[in-house]
Amino acid sequence: IIKPGVNVVIGRLPEEAEVVVRERARELNCAVISVREAFGEALAGYPATNLEGDCQQWNAATATLVARALMTKWPLDEATIKRGLLTASWPARWQRFEQDGQAYILDASHNPEGAQALAYNLGKLHEVSGVKPIVVVGALGVARAGPLLEVVAQFAEEIHLVVPHQARACSHAELRALLPSTFTGRVHASGVEELFGASAPGVFDRTRTVVITGSIYLAGEVMAKMNPQRGSGEGHLQDF
Repeated sequence: IIKPGVNVVIGRLPEEAEVVVRERARELNCAVISVREAFGEALAGYPATNLEGDCQQWNAATATLVARALMTKWPLDEATIKRGLLTASWPARWQRFEQDGQAYILDASHNPEGAQALAYNLGKLHEVSGVKPIVVVGALGVARAGPLLEVVAQFAEEIHLVVPHQARACSHAELRALLPSTFTGRVHASGVEELFGASAPGVFDRTRTVVITGSIYLAGEVMAKMNPQRGSGEGHLQDF
């Protein structure tokens, strides 16, 4: 995607990846605009955003640099960029909402990198609330499910394993086999309908937040059940 002579904006990449990108940019005579060079390492200096989590501030910084690079072509200014970041909405990315007196967080963490961000957010949730959440989790493929369940097991009080309606989804048995043996809480083999369907209110302990995480297919199915007026299309969201 690097084009000859076109500016390249890079976010907080792993060191070995940044070396490769910078070398390719040099070969194609592209100026490199770096988040780390522009904003440093301390998050206190990064742009504020309406989305939660360190990774979203990194993303906000990258978007800010892209917007600044486009100022010569588009009617953008710093106030417009700031307003955009503070009103940004991204469904299923640590999305908080409440329904029937139950607090929910919907977060599609469907790869190992997402699991790392999930670990940070679950840690902060526990720190602020003082209690562990109930976690509903489903994933596509053991390579994704393994890192995800390791994180979930660290922070959950109770786990509901679900199978998204997708051919590559892990079965209940596969998910259970990937749970670390150190997890001592209750584990349920559940389904989206029984947890979030019309007759579902009251399934969860209202004193705890319910975190739904894993595949974007799962997030879409939950969104369709909890907000049916949006239509059934949410269940077909892609996860790659």
